[in-house]
Amino acid sequence: MNLRRTGVVIVGGGPAGLAPLLAAHRRGRLADLLKEGFTVVEQSGAIGGGSIGRWVINSDSTGFTFADCLAGPPGSELAALRSHPLTKEFVETGDGTVPLRRAGEFLALVGETIHELIATAPDGRVLNRHKAVSTQRTSTGWLTLIEDVESGRELTIESRDVVLATGASQPAERLRGETLAGLNLVEGCGQRLLQSSDVLSTSGFAAVAARLGGLGRAPRVAIIGGSTSAAAIADALLHRLPGVTFGPGGVTILHRRPLRIFYPNVQSALADGYTEFGPEDICPVSGRVFRLSGFRLDSRELIMQARYWRTAA
Repeated sequence: MNLRRTGVVIVGGGPAGLAPLLAAHRRGRLADLLKEGFTVVEQSGAIGGGSIGRWVINSDSTGFTFADCLAGPPGSELAALRSHPLTKEFVETGDGTVPLRRAGEFLALVGETIHELIATAPDGRVLNRHKAVSTQRTSTGWLTLIEDVESGRELTIESRDVVLATGASQPAERLRGETLAGLNLVEGCGQRLLQSSDVLSTSGFAAVAARLGGLGRAPRVAIIGGSTSAAAIADALLHRLPGVTFGPGGVTILHRRPLRIFYPNVQSALADGYTEFGPEDICPVSGRVFRLSGFRLDSRELIMQARYWRTAA
């Protein structure tokens, strides 16, 4: 067996995979952490950006939130990136939203620096264009089997810890089993049915624009689900298709639970007349309402407009 040993294996070099390293940097402990030995396994040719730059929508995190990932002690490993034009652009954006295309560029920039830091550490490796096949618990840690996606060559890595950050996926197999009101969606909708990743990617959104623009009538779109991506699709369809005009009720979101709205604190929610939350929905650390699950920025604005017009009607 072709075996290597290290301290930590991170499967997935996107934003989530690099988060532990950025958290250590923030606390001034990145150098110490890298001494334990790190191997990052990433299917693409670079770490940092993941797939975030492929989406046509804006982020639901603020510009300041992205730039804040570089916070840390003066003179730390990522300090030079704080003066980079992209970082300054995000800082100037402040509490506003940023295009995910630009967010992808920023995270790729951060990834380049972290790649160099890992690669120059005594026991650090970044294995681009590799994928994890399996990982198995042992009495002392983990055995992770990885494969070179180009040559098919396999390698087993023994490590104390494994971090799985492989990102989201929408396999077609899962979609074929989805039902709505007892009806199979694929059987009922056929080629009209699209997954959110098919719509939100740059190429997919262009295809949807051409498809809706060629109907010769006002299109009607039903979005199934009440997640952030559902509201993001609705916002993109309504505001990013200048050649397409939707009529009343042209875009409908079908959701099972109430649509949750983010508020920075309880006082601002109550001042807005928003009472659709309980004590368990308030973050005990920050005091924010629906801190992670609530709609923010563009999606929030759209949902709030819909709530207003529903109430007014």
